[in-house]
Amino acid sequence: MDSSVAEGDETTVGEGRRSRGAAEVDALVLEILERIESEGLRALRTSCEAHPELAAELHERFRVLFETGLLLQLLPGPHVRGPASATDSAAGRAGRSGRAPF
Repeated sequence: MDSSVAEGDETTVGEGRRSRGAAEVDALVLEILERIESEGLRALRTSCEAHPELAAELHERFRVLFETGLLLQLLPGPHVRGPASATDSAAGRAGRSGRAPF
């Protein structure tokens, strides 16, 4: 094991090793994806507020999902319900501009 990684700070995934932080980010991404249909981008915002040390990585993961078009399929649109926040309104505008709203 790499001496820069303390005992117990990594977890085995398949044949590779991933940091515990990466596993925590993976779990948060799944949680946010489950909540995003009902909460919109507030799900991402509240998770970033609760885990500021992981916020940059969460934003990067969701930026990639947004740019590939996968995130827009989950976000509530104005035709489904009115936006619940300025962040949700930004999601609708970003869908038209192609830029991530976060």
